[in-house]
Amino acid sequence: KRQEASRFNCFTPTAVNWYFDIREREYGWIKPENTVNVDEGGIMAGFGLDSLVVGSSDPRKKAFLKGSQSRTWTSFIEAVTATGRLLKPGIIFKGKELQQQWFIDELKEVADWYYITSDNGWTDNHIAIEWLREVYLPQTQPGDESDARLIILDGHRSHVSPLDNGVFNASKAAYRKELQKLATLTDSAPVDKVNFIKAYAKAREVGMTKKNILSGWRVTGNWPISRRKALMHPEIQPDKKETTPASDGRRDGQVDSDNTPKTSRHIRDLGKNKSPSTRRRYSVISKGFEAQESKIASLSSRVASLEEEVGRLSRGKKRKAIPNPNRKFMTLAEALVAGDAISGPNQAAEETEAVEEVIEVGGVEEDEGSNSEAEELPVARTRAGRAVKRPRQY
Repeated sequence: KRQEASRFNCFTPTAVNWYFDIREREYGWIKPENTVNVDEGGIMAGFGLDSLVVGSSDPRKKAFLKGSQSRTWTSFIEAVTATGRLLKPGIIFKGKELQQQWFIDELKEVADWYYITSDNGWTDNHIAIEWLREVYLPQTQPGDESDARLIILDGHRSHVSPLDNGVFNASKAAYRKELQKLATLTDSAPVDKVNFIKAYAKAREVGMTKKNILSGWRVTGNWPISRRKALMHPEIQPDKKETTPASDGRRDGQVDSDNTPKTSRHIRDLGKNKSPSTRRRYSVISKGFEAQESKIASLSSRVASLEEEVGRLSRGKKRKAIPNPNRKFMTLAEALVAGDAISGPNQAAEETEAVEEVIEVGGVEEDEGSNSEAEELPVARTRAGRAVKRPRQY
């Protein structure tokens, strides 16, 4: 299973302890029915699973698994409570606005889902606010108005999100199986919005069960709240040890008086534990050093800019590569090898005209003006000067 590198790098005992310190201290009193995990997922509409198929054992024959292979991206926002309750999803289609033909009477069982469109198929600030107002708040209204509600969001930096631990994986696998069934029934027809809704509705029934949801909450230690469970997660990474160079008791950045200072800070450090007048002198030297550093940085930037400009000018102006007039195509390799050997536009035009004036066929040169049969043809000669016999005309 592939995962983002940032998830592994940030899912450390330090991050887990920091999270549970806040969770236990500030929000541990919130009821599980009011504790909601929200996450966004996405699916390519036409991609199924790698699977086994029945085919011929003859190596000369290939077996193919048909499918639409559509790359249309559709996102969904799912939310689950710590008691295993699944909220109505928010579906985000890629497009400008919703179309009436996407929804048919057969989709009555998902008529209470929420649909919206975006330019890229992902959520944005506007969609997030709309989801809070139209989807989340009405479905999570607590029985006691004094009760608070807690949302646990996936920050793409850890694995403490219940939906990201088994729930989404099971539903996506079920969705891809539904795509395979659809491909066999519809002869690889494109997976449109209607078929996507049908397949995803069945996938939610299989993957987002109460058992899977409660398992996700339990394995991440979010409910019941258990720091130990999260620290035992199989994908947790050890904390990175900060390696510092060996020192002889001096603070980092401080240099010995025998070493040549390389920065203004090093100069200031040399003046520490000295008399006030000495520290002032070191401070003046440090300011002068900073001024020189700034000047050098500015000049270095200027030099780099000029070097880039010189390199650009040395490449010369853009020139059109003149191909061989007897060929239409010119490969990239030919254009690169030609370089300066490519003739200039005027020279190439003259050579082209010369080629057009004399046409050589089978070692015989013919003047273009002698194409007419009505005119008396001149004696054709070879390059050695011998006359060429002409066939008799009957």
